[in-house]
Amino acid sequence: EWMAAVTMVVVALFFLPKFLRAGIFTMPEYLEYRYDAGARSIMAFFMMLAYVFVALATVLYSGALALEAVIGLDVITGIWIIGALSGLYVTYGGLRAVVWTELIQGTALLFVLSLDAIGGWGEFTALSAGKLHTVLPWNDPEMPWLAVFVGGLWIPNLFYWGLNQFITQRALAARSLADGQRGTLFA
Repeated sequence: EWMAAVTMVVVALFFLPKFLRAGIFTMPEYLEYRYDAGARSIMAFFMMLAYVFVALATVLYSGALALEAVIGLDVITGIWIIGALSGLYVTYGGLRAVVWTELIQGTALLFVLSLDAIGGWGEFTALSAGKLHTVLPWNDPEMPWLAVFVGGLWIPNLFYWGLNQFITQRALAARSLADGQRGTLFA
C-alpha cells in the first residue's frame, strides 16, 4: 500500500494518457489495441475467472458472514441479498453509483464505525501496539524493506494499480485526461 502512492503517480502520468489516447475503456481492449484480439480474449477470460472465483466470491461470502454475525441472517440468504442489492444499484446508477457507494462505505464503515466499535483511536493504538510497523528491517527473513521498495513487488503493484480493471475503470471513464489524472492522484 505504501508503494501504491508512487505507483498511482506513475499510472496518472504515464499509463493513463496512453490509455485515453487509445480510446479504451477496459484493459483487455488495450491488449487488442497493442497486440491482437487473441491477447484481448485471453486476458478477459483469465480476469473474469479471477473476478468471479476470487474477488466476487470473497466479497459476497465475507459480507454474508458479517450479516450473519450482526443480525443472524443465514449465509446463503446473505449472499443472495448482497448480490441482488449490488446488482440493482450498479444497473440503476452505473459507475457513478459504484464510486459514491465506495466513498461512503469507505469513510463510514472502515473509519467511523470501526473506531467507535473498539473505543476510539486511543484504544486502537493500544490494542495494536507493536503491530503498526509496515516497513520491516532490511534483514527481516520474511519481508525486508529492500525487497518491498526495490525488489520485484513493483511488477504486481503496477499490475494492480495500473492495469487492473477494478482499479482503473474509474480513470478510464473520466471526461478528460485532466479529470482522470486528478482522480488517480487523489486516490
